[in-house]
Amino acid sequence: MARNDLFRLFTPDLDPGKWRLIMARMEIDYRAELHYGSDIELRTYLSRLGNSSFTVTQEAWQKGVLTNLGHTVLVHFDHGEKRAVPIEGELRKALEEHLRTAEEPTKA
Repeated sequence: MARNDLFRLFTPDLDPGKWRLIMARMEIDYRAELHYGSDIELRTYLSRLGNSSFTVTQEAWQKGVLTNLGHTVLVHFDHGEKRAVPIEGELRKALEEHLRTAEEPTKA
């Protein structure tokens, strides 16, 4: 799943004035060196789906080695009301399609 595909589930036209997500946390683990000139494969998936937030996990692989692992917590948010909004119905179903429950990173 690409990030814009994910963002379009919440804001189909990607209009910043209608944005319905906030970033609550981001962490990156640098596990191995990346080398210039070699392809890098990026993998993106949901690793957690809560009531009003979810975690997007991204992996960077090069030559079969997991080099970077990142986790970003995003919150479904109503900017007018200044509060988190539950993720329900069709939106929840769409997110569940991209949920991976495995604790270990994907294999190359």
